[in-house]
Amino acid sequence: MVLFTHACPHCGRKRRLQVSLLGQKVACFQCQKESVATDRDNESLAMLDTVKAHAELTEMPYEHAVPNRMPK
Repeated sequence: MVLFTHACPHCGRKRRLQVSLLGQKVACFQCQKESVATDRDNESLAMLDTVKAHAELTEMPYEHAVPNRMPK
């Protein structure tokens, strides 16, 4: 799960939200006012790049794999 930090524009309270909520209306836990979930620091883009890079690495074949030495 990729998260980003959203600061409430009304009271300033910060909270972590799922990237899937970017651009959607969310209610603040503290002041209960609604705002559109935005990532002002573009923190989620950096995290998303890291997640994509990790996914690519896990899909790559392991070059130094030990051959199966079990007798047939």
